[in-house]
Amino acid sequence: MPLMPLHAYSTMFYTCLPPLKAIERIMNHGLLAELSYDNLAILGGAFMEDMYIVELLRVSSDLRGHIRAIHMPYDELDPQRALSEPGYRRFFKWLNLARRLEIGLAVIHTLRIDRGHENALRLNLEFLEGIVEEAEESGIVVAVENRLERACYGSSPRDLLAIIEGLGGRVRICLDLGHAHINGNLEESLQALGRHMAAMHVHDNDGVKDLHKPPYTGTIRWSLVENWITRVRFDGVLVFEVSCKGDIQTCDRLVEEVKSSPIANIQPR
Repeated sequence: MPLMPLHAYSTMFYTCLPPLKAIERIMNHGLLAELSYDNLAILGGAFMEDMYIVELLRVSSDLRGHIRAIHMPYDELDPQRALSEPGYRRFFKWLNLARRLEIGLAVIHTLRIDRGHENALRLNLEFLEGIVEEAEESGIVVAVENRLERACYGSSPRDLLAIIEGLGGRVRICLDLGHAHINGNLEESLQALGRHMAAMHVHDNDGVKDLHKPPYTGTIRWSLVENWITRVRFDGVLVFEVSCKGDIQTCDRLVEEVKSSPIANIQPR
């Protein structure tokens, strides 16, 4: 039987809830989750995350097998901070959380550094080398996500291919479809990065703002994505990264809406 993607639903569907509560809502739908940093960012970020991490670890045995990916913090990625001992210590804390919850995929952004910076690639390789070494000890795959900010290193397929090559293929890619759409390189990214992709972040927008809308409600050409998935028999993870900040019942309905959408029900040819 042909391989097809695994599906996971981001805790961003319940941005109003703490991480554990959001995961539990997704589990109640019978779905796998991606633990997103967004749920912590809105509740205080680095200043509050230890409390929520402890809460997750307290019920780790109940969560194992229900979380397919973890989205690492993205708010302290300037090179001076990220490459410091405290910076690495924070990322290692998140990798330890992934290990304890038996999450096999960690999604991470590139450093916040301009594409034109003469050391952009070197600094990113230095940063990611440290992350990958720690992750590999626990059998965790690191997937680098394409940047939204067009001026930042990591927003283009060429940048990401250079990172893959520089690290000897030890990282994979998480292609954020919304980011690629805004940057005008979605089709190029699918073609150039396809064989390196471990995951996709699936959501829609108007081509201008990072709206994290449900698929088919913006301007992404979904036939392009659907045809690519079936043609290459993509067997990575489709993470539906839709944001809902409404009441829980509204967010529940949004999960079911996305769950019934065509891209969530692609059949092998």
